[in-house]
Amino acid sequence: MVEAERTDEEVLELIRSGSDTRSEGEPGSARIGGFDGPGVRFTVHELAEPGSRRAVEYAVKADDGVEGLVCRIPADPDGPVSWHGAWNGDQWCPKIEAFARESIVKSARN
Repeated sequence: MVEAERTDEEVLELIRSGSDTRSEGEPGSARIGGFDGPGVRFTVHELAEPGSRRAVEYAVKADDGVEGLVCRIPADPDGPVSWHGAWNGDQWCPKIEAFARESIVKSARN
């Protein structure tokens, strides 16, 4: 499965590239939402597998000057969230997950 093959650094590089290359048959990312926390802006990105426009996972990135990966969310709505670094167990985790999943649902409607 593609999401198991991508490292966290590869996910961040896809997000940093800012290019949605999915229509060209390459892996890509698309920003699908964002929300503000205390002193930080979170962005939600949809990640597609090579040769497909189908999302395989979603990633939440913190735009707080450090530009770190907050979590990865599988495309399966019942799949577990993988939290990263200091975000693992943070009091904001439930709110971040709720806002991210809301962005995912809204994106799927479009």
